[in-house]
Amino acid sequence: MMKKLMFLLFAGVISAGTVKAQDFGENPEECKKHLSNYGVRWNAKQYVEAVPFIQKVYNTCPKADEGIYTNLRYVYKSLLLPEAKKAGDEARQAELLDSLLWLTDKHMEHFGETTKLKMQKGVDLMQYKAKDEYNAAFEMLGDVMEEMGEETPYYVVVYYFQSAFYKRKNKEVENDFFIDEYMKVSDFVTAKKEAAAEAGDEETEKAWTQTEQQLMKLLTAVINDCKDINRIAETVKSELPEDCEEKAKILDKYHGFIKAFTKHLECDSVPALEEFAMMQFECAPTAK
Repeated sequence: MMKKLMFLLFAGVISAGTVKAQDFGENPEECKKHLSNYGVRWNAKQYVEAVPFIQKVYNTCPKADEGIYTNLRYVYKSLLLPEAKKAGDEARQAELLDSLLWLTDKHMEHFGETTKLKMQKGVDLMQYKAKDEYNAAFEMLGDVMEEMGEETPYYVVVYYFQSAFYKRKNKEVENDFFIDEYMKVSDFVTAKKEAAAEAGDEETEKAWTQTEQQLMKLLTAVINDCKDINRIAETVKSELPEDCEEKAKILDKYHGFIKAFTKHLECDSVPALEEFAMMQFECAPTAK
C-alpha cells in the first residue's frame, strides 16, 4: 500500500512538470523517494518546505522531472526573494539571484536551450545584473527576438534596447549603432501598437505605447540635443549613395526617425529634413 501511495504522489508531481524523458539517474529508487517526498509537500502547498527535497531530486536525478526547475524558480523568485528584500538582507538577496541564474543554466543543460529559457535568463540578467551582464543579455535577447518574431513580448524589446543603452553608455558602441538598434525595435513597436489599436485591444495598445515611451526615454538619455539631430541628419545626407532606389531606402529609414525625434526634443528646425523630403520626392516613381 505504501509503495502504491508513493507512486501516486510521484506521478502527480511528474504530471505537473514538462517531462521529456523519465531519467531516474543511477539510483531510481532513491530518485522516486525524493520525488515522492517533494510531491507530498508541494501538493500540500508547503512550497518552502519542499525545497530541500527538490534539491535532493536534482542531486540524485536532475533529468527526472523538468518541473523541479520551474517550481524551485517560483519559490526563489516569488517567495524567498521578496522576503529577503523586506528584511533588508542584501547578502541573502544576492545569493538568491545567483541561484536563479544558476537554476536557469542547469535547466538548459538538462532539458535544452529553448527560446523560453533564453528569454527567462536574458530578462533576469537585465532585471538583476544589468550593469555587469548587459552584453550577455544583449546577445541572448537578440536571439530571442529573432526566434520569436511577431510573438516577441513588449518587455523583451525594452530589456533588449536597455542592454544596447548600456553598451552605448559604456562607450562600447557609437551613436550610429545605438540609433540603428532604436529604429529596428521602434518599427516593430509601432507596428504592434497599430495592430492592437486596429483590433480594439486597448490593454495591449497601452503596453506597446508605454514601451514606445520607454525606448524614447533611453534614446534621449544619450542623444538629447538638437545639435545631435542636425549632425545625424548631415551625416546621413553626406553618405547617401547615387542609386535612387538605395537612396530612397535610407531616406525612408532616417526621415521618420529624425522627424519624430525633432518633435520630441522640440527643436526649432532641422534643415536637412526639407532636403530629405525633396530627395524622397525626386526618387519616387511618380516623380520620374
